[in-house]
Formats: sequence, C-alpha cells, structure tokens
Amino acid sequence: MLKKGFMQMVAEANAVVTSVSAEEAKSMVGQPNVVFLDVREPGELEENGRIESSIHAPRGLLEFQADPDSPYHNADIDGSKQIVIYCALGGRSDSRPKL
Repeated sequence: MLKKGFMQMVAEANAVVTSVSAEEAKSMVGQPNVVFLDVREPGELEENGRIESSIHAPRGLLEFQADPDSPYHNADIDGSKQIVIYCALGGRSDSRPKL
C-alpha cells in the first residue's frame, strides 16, 4: 500500500528545494560551486543543445545516478555543491505539481 500520496511527496520536496529563475540560473553558470544537471532525454539534447559543462542524467535515471551507493552513480554529480536541475519547460526539474 502506498503510504504517501503524490501531493505529500511534492510538499516534502518543496520544503527542502529552492527554486531559481532562469535569470538567476544564468548568473550561476561557470561558478565552481554549482553543478547544472540536465534531466532531459538524449534526443532533446541532440535537438536543442545544453548548457556547457552540464551533466546529463535523464529524469528516469536521476536517483540512480545521484546516489553514491548506486552502481550507476555518476561521480560528477557532486552533492557538496549547489545543484541546479533543469529541463525543457520545468516539468521534470520543478517539484511543484502542474494542475
């Protein structure tokens, strides 16, 4: 049985996640303490490009690549830095529900 519903999980995520505007994110590009994480699918990157030096971790694999205990961990996803997650329109990187 599912113990937490979608809205509760979103509320919990929003309590610990800080959203930044596109303008704020632009000012953070190139800062050594910031990691940009692109959660779009590979075809989207090929078609639209990506932020230089960003790390690609498709949304469906994000938890596996971000977890240091996972055999699929991506060491470039450095949890000691500020991580800015982005996608095409915000639906995958924004924890707020789209109703």
